[in-house]
Amino acid sequence: MMFKSLMFSTLAVSTRAFAPTFGAARSLHRSAPLFAEDLKTGTVKWFNTQKGFGFIVPADGTSDVFVHQTAIISDGFRSLADGEEVEFKVVEDNNGRVKAVDVTGPEGGDVKGASREEFRESYDDGY
Repeated sequence: MMFKSLMFSTLAVSTRAFAPTFGAARSLHRSAPLFAEDLKTGTVKWFNTQKGFGFIVPADGTSDVFVHQTAIISDGFRSLADGEEVEFKVVEDNNGRVKAVDVTGPEGGDVKGASREEFRESYDDGY
């Protein structure tokens, strides 16, 4: 009986080690804020809709901040328009690089995002 119990607990632990971690990818951009003031404002320097990333120039004059499309809070297509005013939090990733998370429009509103024309221009289907 003891052997059976030991065998079952070993099996349960070893299978959990290989179980997929659903939601792990989503949590990559939900790290703890790096700075005490948390919310920053800035202007989108540029955003590549095809590659899904760009940079924000913080209003406080600090260095440009990387932004990935997964960090944009939006119900639809997640993109930013060049020159768009945004609010965001800054976190440090596992490699020590800073990036924007929880990116919204001013006062937590919706982002404008890239126009359909900008998206079409950045997309080259090879024809």
